[in-house]
Amino acid sequence: MRADRHPQPDLRPDGRLRSLVSLVVIGGLAAGGWLAGKWLSPRAIPADPQEPPAVAVGRPPESPRAPSRALVTRSPANVQIAAMRDEAFGVLVELEQRFAMNPSVLSAVGSVYAMYGQDAEAQRRWDRALRLDPNCALAYHAMASAAAVRGEYDEVIRLARKALDLDPRFTRARLVLGEALTNVGQMEQAARELEQFMAREPESVQGLFRLGQAYYHLRQYAKAKEAHQRVLRLDGKFEAAHLALASICESLGEGEEAEKYRKEFARLGQRKPEPGKVERGGLDDLGLGRTNLAETHLVSARAYMAAAKAQRNPNYVQEGERHLVAAARADPKNRDSRLALLNLYEEDKRLHEAMDVLGELEAIDPQDSTHRINRGILLARLQEFDQAEKEFRQAIALAPHEPDGYAKLGWLRLSQKSKLGEARELAQSAVRLGPKDANHHLLLAMVCEELGDGPAALAAIARAIELEPGNPRAQQIKAKLDAKREP
Repeated sequence: MRADRHPQPDLRPDGRLRSLVSLVVIGGLAAGGWLAGKWLSPRAIPADPQEPPAVAVGRPPESPRAPSRALVTRSPANVQIAAMRDEAFGVLVELEQRFAMNPSVLSAVGSVYAMYGQDAEAQRRWDRALRLDPNCALAYHAMASAAAVRGEYDEVIRLARKALDLDPRFTRARLVLGEALTNVGQMEQAARELEQFMAREPESVQGLFRLGQAYYHLRQYAKAKEAHQRVLRLDGKFEAAHLALASICESLGEGEEAEKYRKEFARLGQRKPEPGKVERGGLDDLGLGRTNLAETHLVSARAYMAAAKAQRNPNYVQEGERHLVAAARADPKNRDSRLALLNLYEEDKRLHEAMDVLGELEAIDPQDSTHRINRGILLARLQEFDQAEKEFRQAIALAPHEPDGYAKLGWLRLSQKSKLGEARELAQSAVRLGPKDANHHLLLAMVCEELGDGPAALAAIARAIELEPGNPRAQQIKAKLDAKREP
């Protein structure tokens, strides 16, 4: 049966994946990448005594002098690391050439220089961004993040609050602020800021860990335990969360559970670096170099994608794709580049290329049910419905407490007008596990309508509209159901 004969309102990748092309990426630079700048890079670029004039549009800026290969961290891969650094600096020069008068891009470029330990070069870009736009929240956030790496927490608080005053929606600035407040012992304020951050970013491991720390110091041990347990559900190898839970359980008088977490912390810490390599933050020198290069290409890709959206320029989309591919090539374990490529290929109907990217994502994290869901969506679009069903069922098996697998399989059943009784059960499971998602209630309403259960359909659609009043499909279904009730 052809899929286009029946509605498929939600057989698409989740909206959270589509947000990856946003230009606001400063907070997305991994902590390991920031610290790697201090480990991999001596201060090899001297600061000029005076700031050069702003670069004219279309004119390439003066290229920074890349550090000598002799100064790169000594390791068996030092030549390769140096080559990656050279490539990264070339990407930054390209960005400044294309977007010399764009404060957001300059802010992002400055953050990459800071990631490589080039603080003077970073500050020059941020200063230029603020001259172009004194209200550039992104520049203040970038400077706050750099101050956090230096441990200048009072400066972090001042700069992060300035960023939030300019743009209260800047969630990553709120995370930086919450971390700084934790480090200076202002736990009540830290908890408030981090709670607001988590309301916008509920799956942030870093945010949850910091919030758990604040709760612990406030002696709110039950909340602290819940936060750190959520950290481990998202990342079971987060060593610090195991150690924190051991302390929390001791405070709660749960000695046996504390010992369990303490043993797991010790087990995770037994991994030894390979001979000849120095590991920092779980990565060796070569791994850090790859991470930094991938982040550099990601910053460039997001700049091009934002420009493509603003100017409707397909050439910028191609440039963005080029950098996404380069980021994926630089770091075999980089998720963000592959997720962005997945969105790009899916939107461009390049479904077989999207399938290849999903294969790489599954290899990186085979236990992530999202990849199964997205593969099922692509298979449904290719009308391979039996294979799509298998993927959705595998997603349910991997994450039985998450609603997405149930919902996607329910939409598939509805689109085929088959096994509607099972579709109703699937929709009910999605509603139970994700009660605040209007689309789950919409699915239940549409299935109940197909089954002829008008009252159940009306109740479900009323809840969907209550949760999302502006949902046009929900309004259409409600009008249809109301019309059926008229004599």
